[in-house]
Amino acid sequence: MITLVAEHQVNPGQQQLANKIFQTVSESVKKAPGFVTRQILVGQKDPLKVTTITSFQSQEAFDQWRQTIKITEADRNKAFAKVISEPYNVSVKI
Repeated sequence: MITLVAEHQVNPGQQQLANKIFQTVSESVKKAPGFVTRQILVGQKDPLKVTTITSFQSQEAFDQWRQTIKITEADRNKAFAKVISEPYNVSVKI
């Protein structure tokens, strides 16, 4: 299993656009072969800090899904000041 952890810093005043992007990506990922789970976490102290955690059964499933994302670079840049993402191999599942 592979899990992508992505930290998003939402630009002030762009929460509505960011939420639209999260919704669009979530709808896309739910239909993807090999999808396992997705969580969207909003910071308690800083609601403009949003972390998404998305898991797939395999690297191949993750790679195939990534090619289907249809968010424009312009919208991404308008919504987010910064996005840091890193895939992780899941070593223990409880």
